[in-house]
Amino acid sequence: MELTREQKEECKSVFNLFDRKNDQTIASTDIGLALRGLRVSISDAELKLIADDVERNKGGKLTLEQFLQMFTDHARDVLTPEKLQGYFAALDTSRTGKIRVTELKNALLNQNEHISEPEIDEILKDFGVSGDGEVDYRSFSTFLLA
Repeated sequence: MELTREQKEECKSVFNLFDRKNDQTIASTDIGLALRGLRVSISDAELKLIADDVERNKGGKLTLEQFLQMFTDHARDVLTPEKLQGYFAALDTSRTGKIRVTELKNALLNQNEHISEPEIDEILKDFGVSGDGEVDYRSFSTFLLA
């Protein structure tokens, strides 16, 4: 898969944020945060394998080119509003474009090991939803990944 110009620019921006020593590399310990900053959905176990490989075979650091290749290898795992909407649509049995807040919370908690219920409540509050009402999941997906 070939990255678009926009994807390359976004990768470079994220890479530069983690190039703490300004030596054109990022540390293996920052790879997970960098990939997640690019909305790559990746498990902790897979990140550990990647970080261990970088430690063993790349001196504990990645260059921009290596990081771009890593992103390319995992680009299929990038969470987009469309993918998220598809997931939520499966919960929308009445096909109204809305799901209950409790369903949304459960879905997010079950699919993301890095988010807590209080964090989800804060996101919902920022989106303008509280209590056990319903959420337009199309708008929410766009909001969440903006």
